[in-house]
Amino acid sequence: MAAEAVLKVKEAEDKAKEIIRAANEKARQIVVSAEKDAVERKKSILAEAARSRQETIDASVRKAEQDCEALVADGAKEHQALLSPDPGKFQSAVQLIVERIVSANGNS
Repeated sequence: MAAEAVLKVKEAEDKAKEIIRAANEKARQIVVSAEKDAVERKKSILAEAARSRQETIDASVRKAEQDCEALVADGAKEHQALLSPDPGKFQSAVQLIVERIVSANGNS
């Protein structure tokens, strides 16, 4: 009977060792799977961040281009205004200059 009890204890110990080995293997598989999942999530997060960053850059460039177009249009209007002065203002400026010259000389 004692031999039978020892045999049962031995079987129980072997079964416990097998359960521990299987649990350790399962834990190792879970860790490996979690590490792979973490790497994939990291790649996905980085890709999304890069996409978002590029969208922000593109939107900023478009906004800057629109702002520049408005500034160029305003500059073109001012440039045109300087190239073609109002004839009435030009004539009154000439008249003012002539009056000052004539008044200063007194001879004309």
